[in-house]
Amino acid sequence: MSAGTWRKYDAPRGLFLVISKEVDASVDRAPHHGPHLDWLNAGHDTEQILLSGPSRDRALGIYVVRAASADDARKFVDTDPYHSAGIRTFDLVEWEMQRRSLTPGLVVPA
Repeated sequence: MSAGTWRKYDAPRGLFLVISKEVDASVDRAPHHGPHLDWLNAGHDTEQILLSGPSRDRALGIYVVRAASADDARKFVDTDPYHSAGIRTFDLVEWEMQRRSLTPGLVVPA
C-alpha cells in the first residue's frame, strides 16, 4: 500500500488505548521491570495486548488492549506489575480504530 493510501475497516469494538505514567519518579522501578515485561509478553502471546512500547523519553508506557468491556480492560491492566505495585497509574481510553497502515516490516525496532 502506498503512502497516503488508507484502507477503511469496520471499526472493531473492544480496543482500549492505555497510557501508563509514573506516580513517583523517585521510586525504583527496577525490581518490577522484569515482571512487567513478562506480563506484556504474556498479553501479546494471548493477543490481549496488540501493540506496546514506551514513549521515546520513557516517561509513558503506551499500549493497545483488546477486552470485552472497559471494566474488563481495567481489570486486566491493573494486573500489570507496575500498576499492582502502585508505581504507575494509567488512563484508559476506549478506541475505535477506523484505519490502519501497519504491515509487517513497516515499523523496524530501534
